[in-house]
Amino acid sequence: MKLEVAGYRPPVIGEDLFRRLDDFRAFRHKFRHCYGFELDWEKERLIARRLRPTARLFREEIHRFLKSLESIEGP
Repeated sequence: MKLEVAGYRPPVIGEDLFRRLDDFRAFRHKFRHCYGFELDWEKERLIARRLRPTARLFREEIHRFLKSLESIEGP
């Protein structure tokens, strides 16, 4: 979703948002595959604090992407 498909669509999300979402993906994977006492709660707390700003950035980038689709000519 972070890559442009030349002649078809622009990137849906930018590199910064990709990295942020990847942190949440990694947390979900780790959480589902280990016990709570094995988690690094300091690191997880830092990730949790970034949830709202990341959600805001996600909404902004999706709106930007949808707006850019309006300028692409269809068949």
